[in-house]
This record gives sequence, C-alpha cells and structure tokens, in this order.
Amino acid sequence: MKKNLAFTAVSLATMAAVAGCSTTDYSASSTATSGSVSGAQAELAQRVADAQAREARLTEENASLKSQIASYSSSAGATAPAAPYSGSSSALPPNPLPGECYARVYQAPTYNTVTQKITVQEPGEKLEVIPATYRTVTEKVLVREASEELRVVPATYRTVTEKVLVKPESYRIETVPPTYGTETVRVIDEPARSVWQPGRLTASGNYIPTGAGSNTGGVVGGSYNGVTRIDNGTGEVLCLVEIPATYKTITKRVLKTPGSSKRVPIPAEYTTITKQVIGTPATTKRVVIPAQYKTVTKKVIATPGSTKRVPVPGVYDTVTTKKKVSEGKVVWRSILCDTNAAPEIIKNVQTALQRGGYYGGPIDGIIGSQTAAAVKRYQTQAKLPVDGLLTIDTVKSLGVNYK
Repeated sequence: MKKNLAFTAVSLATMAAVAGCSTTDYSASSTATSGSVSGAQAELAQRVADAQAREARLTEENASLKSQIASYSSSAGATAPAAPYSGSSSALPPNPLPGECYARVYQAPTYNTVTQKITVQEPGEKLEVIPATYRTVTEKVLVREASEELRVVPATYRTVTEKVLVKPESYRIETVPPTYGTETVRVIDEPARSVWQPGRLTASGNYIPTGAGSNTGGVVGGSYNGVTRIDNGTGEVLCLVEIPATYKTITKRVLKTPGSSKRVPIPAEYTTITKQVIGTPATTKRVVIPAQYKTVTKKVIATPGSTKRVPVPGVYDTVTTKKKVSEGKVVWRSILCDTNAAPEIIKNVQTALQRGGYYGGPIDGIIGSQTAAAVKRYQTQAKLPVDGLLTIDTVKSLGVNYK
C-alpha cells in the first residue's frame, strides 16, 4: 500500500516544482518578439491568460488530488494486494504501476508560425520614362562573303637627289637718300628804315638829329627850357633820319642731289633635296577571298524606350507571428525518483549528461538542482518536453537502462 501511494506523494511534491519550472520557461518564451508591436502585445496577453487559466486548473486539480488520495487511503485495507490502480479520475495517473513514480507537468500550448504581409505604402501610379532595355545575344555572323577582290599592287620607289628652287629670282626697291652741302651767304640783318629823331644844336649853331655826327645845315634855333626849338615861339625840332640796312654772313645746308629709288635684283635660291620617285608604277590583280565568319556577343534592344503611366506597387513588410494550434494542458509523465530509481541509475544519468557536456557537478546519485538544470539543457537540445524532470523518455534518450 505504501508503494501504491508513493507516486501520489511524489506527484504532489513535484507539481509545484513543475509548475514553477514551466512558468519560468513560459516567461522566457514570452519575451520573443514578432515583426509587429500590436501582434506581440496580443500574443503576450493571450499567454498571460493561458498562464492564469493553467494556474487555476492546477489549483483545482491539486485540491481534487488531495481529496482522492485521502479517500483512497481510508478505503484501502491493510492487507490489500498492491494491484495497479485504474481509477477513472483525471487527477490521478491513468493505469499506474506499482513502484513507479509519476509527475503532473504542464504541457505548453503548441503554436504555428504565421507569416503575413502588411501594407507600408499604398499602391499608386506615376508617369515615368522607361528606358530601352537590352539583352545580350551571341550569334555567328557572316563577316565577309566569298568574293573576288581587285587588289592593288603598290608601286615601288627609289631615292633621288635633285636641286630644287626654293625662292625664285626677284627684285627689291632700295631708297637712295638725298645728299646735302653747305654754302656761305650775306643776308640782310636789319633792312634800311627812316626814323624821327629830336634835333640838337651843334657848335656851329646848326640843328642835327640827336646822335648824328654830320651837319644838317640851315636849321637855327636854341634850347628853350631844355627843348630844342628854333625860337621860343616854335615847337620842338624833329629830324627824319635814314638808317641804312645792316648785313650778316650765314652758313646754310643746301641740297646737292635729291633722294631717289632703284631696283636691286635678288638672285634665285636653290636647295638640294632627297626624295622618292616611282620605280615601278602600281598595278592591280584579282584575288579570291573566302567567306569569313565569327561569333560575336552584342546587345540588342529587348524593349524600346517609352514614356508611360505605370502603377507604383505598394510597399509591404513581412510580419511573423505565432498562432496557437492547441491549448496547454496538464499531463502525467513517468519519471525517476528516489522510490523507483537506485542511486546507481541516477549516477548513470549524471555520467551520460556529463559526457554530453550538459552536467558539471558531482556524480553522487542525487537529483539536485545541478542535475535538474543539466536535464533541462539536454531536453532543450534533444527537442524533448523541457521540464527538468527525469522522465522515462529523457532517460531512454540518454541511453541509460533504468530497470
């Protein structure tokens, strides 16, 4: 009877741990982000509601389980055989076996990843110039058809030296300047002239022009009040004097021969050059030319350029969300515990986890926190339900014999 009830005590002890572990895993998974903020918020709200419903369901089932355990314990006789229990209540494991341990664990909801397109910019229309498009083609083309060609046989040349006229004979005009000489000539310096001069009384009693040295004769008079007069009743005495011309000798430049021009011949200029002259003249001949082909790669117009009104496609983004396929539920799983697993089996499990790099703790045969954490890491890697419990499926996957 004690063994038959062992699984119930284990289940009660592990339910809280399982609920806590699954809640922790669920919280970690709820941090996953989606492409859309609103989708992530909706998904988070749904997961919170699922967690609350799961917590309420676990509380209710725990109460039912405790009631059934109490009822089963009071109704069982002390000498009753340890037969498998096959109660119909879902609060107990279905078809349990004596000596086995079971744990109620929460099986998380399953989701499908849904990818959908959202519109970022509505489609429209615009007028644009569509350039011509080209495509590259490779083809064998005829370069030249077979034909006859009249070819020119070039002339041959030889080198000759000859004297050539560089500049023909010409003339230049030279200017002959005039020639000059000098000669001495006597020229009038001041011409003869007549001037009035006041008269003066000479010693002989005559009046002569002032400054004259000769006697003019026939003029009488005296000086009255400093003025030469004939008498006191007359005016002053004036003499008209002839002053002869004066001359000077000068030397001047005179033209001997006038300027002129003359033609001076310029002889022709020649140079000696070397040039090529035809030795034999060019000729022609007929030559047969075969057809020629080659493979060429060229661009050809695929579509000609044009202007047209074209639609502007909408801009879309891809958003990935998770859609629930099935609800989370509590299920019974067969596990290893202190009742049905010897320390040696637990040591074998720890050794297998250590060999895989999941466990770094002591090999002590005790299911502690390090062992549970290693089990979680292995279950995640092996894509098993992640609960940290040594379920029979986990032990089998590790290759450990648990019986």
